[in-house]
Amino acid sequence: MNQEKGFVYPVTLLMCMLILQVLIYQVSLYLTEKQAVYEQERLMQIETLLQLGISDFLNGEYDPVLDKKILFSYPNGTVTLSIETYLHDISNISVKANLETGHERIAGFQYNWSNKVLDNYWEVS
Repeated sequence: MNQEKGFVYPVTLLMCMLILQVLIYQVSLYLTEKQAVYEQERLMQIETLLQLGISDFLNGEYDPVLDKKILFSYPNGTVTLSIETYLHDISNISVKANLETGHERIAGFQYNWSNKVLDNYWEVS
């Protein structure tokens, strides 16, 4: 029988396992960071979409008709504005922005039709 008492092979296996664990951990961190960047990009896109839709509404000429839906289409999504209420020349308007990826954000504001002023802006994500 051969009674070798080597330490190189077990140490090599241990080092390989440690390197493999560090590599797996780094890949996991990378994928998590990549997902966070993707979500941040979608957040910025939907925020831009909301701003564009509201800006186009403020620059346009529309009549205060209850339950009227105004739709704006853009390359990466759509914005739908809905006139909810109309009382004393002030309307509550809800805004819904949808990205092509399925992300959605809802916002709203009060709009004074005579002064063309936006007031009390709110958002729900």
